[in-house]
Amino acid sequence: MTTPRYTLRGPRGNVFTLAFSASNRYMYSSDGKILLHDGRADGLTRAQSTLQLSTEATGVQYHPHMEHIFATSDSNGDVCLRDNRMAFGPLATRARNGVVQRYLTKLTRKTCATLSRAEASSITFNPDGT
Repeated sequence: MTTPRYTLRGPRGNVFTLAFSASNRYMYSSDGKILLHDGRADGLTRAQSTLQLSTEATGVQYHPHMEHIFATSDSNGDVCLRDNRMAFGPLATRARNGVVQRYLTKLTRKTCATLSRAEASSITFNPDGT
């Protein structure tokens, strides 16, 4: 193969993450916001939808077995499990930015009364989906 099958056009800056769904039907890219690319439409060359968070997205990862589930991390330390049917598509079907579960990511020590909110720079699933 001498020429690429598809060319991803879009972000002109840094792309932090590329993630493919279990069936390779969807692809997410993250350049601070989360872009959904649908392999059935225009061959993954353009984003079909955008999920703009209140802070910069630092990671996105598809669930290895559940087609519509993905996880995100952001620069505020938030880690969320999301459903792309709630996060993307017509405005009438969008709900809570697709968040199904939000995870606590604050750090603490017994000797310190305050909590630290560390930035989450990436996220991943185990091969079995846990």
